[in-house]
Amino acid sequence: MLRLSLFAILLLLASGVNAQGQLVFETPRHDFGTFTEGKTVTHTFRFTNAGDAPLALSQVEASCGCTAPRWTSEPVAPGASGEVTVAFDSEGRSGPFEKTVMVATPEAGVVTLRILGEVTAAFVGAGVEMGALTFDRERAEVLPVPGTPVQEVFRFQHTGDRPVRIASVTASGEGVRTVFPQRPIYPGDVMAVMAMIDEPARGQTTEVTLTLDTDDAAQPVKTLHLIATVE
Repeated sequence: MLRLSLFAILLLLASGVNAQGQLVFETPRHDFGTFTEGKTVTHTFRFTNAGDAPLALSQVEASCGCTAPRWTSEPVAPGASGEVTVAFDSEGRSGPFEKTVMVATPEAGVVTLRILGEVTAAFVGAGVEMGALTFDRERAEVLPVPGTPVQEVFRFQHTGDRPVRIASVTASGEGVRTVFPQRPIYPGDVMAVMAMIDEPARGQTTEVTLTLDTDDAAQPVKTLHLIATVE
């Protein structure tokens, strides 16, 4: 009888030692789809403790400062549920994205959550569509300080479905330099063309036409205008 009692006690102790929590998420991945730059989007990942002992989330860490997680802080009992809510700030972050959130527990190890989507530049829809590229504007007028160079940026987003390459950017007039992407521009990319006028003449208006030669089948040649007036 004593031997049976000792065996029962040892069995109970062994079952207690082996008991542990098990972290099971409904889904470890969420696609936000396409949305406009400037929004903060959130998603809640729900999980269940499928084990036979309480578990606690000891660490939740995002791969980017633009992603902020919140989570259930108290221990989750067996069979009970908890959640991890992830917020993504898209301000200044146009184009496709994929971020991860690492969820760690002493009992169940590490689980990786993923969020992804595509952010459309804020000017798309209100910008100027030129074939596969949509520009924030077609014409820029500036009033530079006398004696200082002009540096103006035209942002654009690739809103088509095939890569586009800018072969060259030709500027009318003298003393004008340009900077443009040298690599292929892929769908969703947000990039820019920069024009620099070394020193516009005082008391005059300098008008520069930028001609972009591309392999965009929808509109190979694109034209931008920069007007600088120095008083």
